[in-house]
Amino acid sequence: MDDAAQCRALSDPAERLACFDRTVAALAAARENGDITLLDRARVRATNRSLFGFTLPKLNLFGDRDGDPRAEGEVVREVESVIRDVAGAGPGLYVLRLADGSQWRLTETARFAPRAGETISIRRGALTSYRASIAKGRSLSIVRER
Repeated sequence: MDDAAQCRALSDPAERLACFDRTVAALAAARENGDITLLDRARVRATNRSLFGFTLPKLNLFGDRDGDPRAEGEVVREVESVIRDVAGAGPGLYVLRLADGSQWRLTETARFAPRAGETISIRRGALTSYRASIAKGRSLSIVRER
């Protein structure tokens, strides 16, 4: 993309067109070879949402977006979903499968058993922790399994 930006600086129309043609041909070849993948913001948001809850190394997959106001919507701080399935995991502990296919385990005992069909809101806690609120109840510690 930097090469394409440099083409804009050329004053001769024929040189500029030739520069753009070379750059676009190189981009098209790289895309066809699988060397690059272009993502729009909607796909970046969807990918970030699907990875929410996993502890991953800081890979900088989508560029250094810290402090960029345009990237604000790409950072997932909370997800809301519906519980599809509940399985016991010990006294007061449960494994929850959500509508998006993700699976989470409560690591703090719940006063009441969660039920399929209830809404759940999961937000980032301190450091690498996550907190879940089921049916707008009290916040419980939770970890993502898959």
